[in-house]
Amino acid sequence: MFKSLKKIFNNDPAKPKTLSPVDRNLKGKEFEKEGKVEEAMSLYWENVNEGFDGNFPYDRLAVIYRKQKDYDKEIEVLEKAVHVFKTKVHKERADRTPKLEKFEERLEKVRELKQKAIS
Repeated sequence: MFKSLKKIFNNDPAKPKTLSPVDRNLKGKEFEKEGKVEEAMSLYWENVNEGFDGNFPYDRLAVIYRKQKDYDKEIEVLEKAVHVFKTKVHKERADRTPKLEKFEERLEKVRELKQKAIS
């Protein structure tokens, strides 16, 4: 589905072999601005699959999947976000509860949208 990261950066000799999670988010944002959504999604998914404890890759993937009306993938991303914010993000972190609540609300909404689309 997604191009490998090797292919994404194949023509960039200055590209380091690995990117930090934050750099992947920044590069993904750059790719989106350039219209390279597939490449951006590949970077965001790498962060999601590593359990990144910030909201950015989850938000961006959810927005992309919503635009594509791919409710199943949006649900998958939001479920991962809820799991990370419930289990990995420290309970004392100030932004944990508001972000968790936002993800849970979005998850409920997309499930409703999916149901409407099925009916």
